[in-house]
Amino acid sequence: MPEIRSPITPQIQPGDYGTSSEQGVTLTLSEYAPGVLFQIAGWDDFAKATAPALTPLGFDGPGNYRTVRTAGLACCLRIAPDKLLLRHQDRSVLSASLEKLDPARSPTLDLSHARWIIDVEGSAAEALLARLAAIDFSLSKFPESSFVQTGIHHVGVMLHRVSVEKFEIYVPVTWARSLWDFICEAATPLGYRVKTDRS
Repeated sequence: MPEIRSPITPQIQPGDYGTSSEQGVTLTLSEYAPGVLFQIAGWDDFAKATAPALTPLGFDGPGNYRTVRTAGLACCLRIAPDKLLLRHQDRSVLSASLEKLDPARSPTLDLSHARWIIDVEGSAAEALLARLAAIDFSLSKFPESSFVQTGIHHVGVMLHRVSVEKFEIYVPVTWARSLWDFICEAATPLGYRVKTDRS
């Protein structure tokens, strides 16, 4: 498997940008690979057809269209009635589960090189996302583990609320750099910090 390289890191510098705040940085932007990311498609009886892969990972079905379910190192996002995404940090574990599927009923597609994650974290995260998409990101309307498919700057993305102040934006690799620049521009009035590592 070829090494996954960031489409963003070579062009960015860590540091603080935009309006400074006496209260310190309230917004941090970073980027990273999603790990191993596979799409599973299907047709009739989707739940039954995908069970051989989902059960070993700890999932009791494909789930709903609004919640990211986690089980250990695995995440499951149902993005359509007959389509879901599985994300894992260990390729061998996920591959072993996917091998249990009947490819005629549940074909899979490796998206590990096709998606990138832009991470938005901090007390100003909701304010920034409200500038990017016409969605109510308040905690009562968009609680932890929620996700939504939407568009930012005419590019289809997925937004996942990981915790109260942390969001992951799944973006197509092709558009990752331009979306990063657009998000930074929207964050400038708020003030933000760029991190180039996940420590």
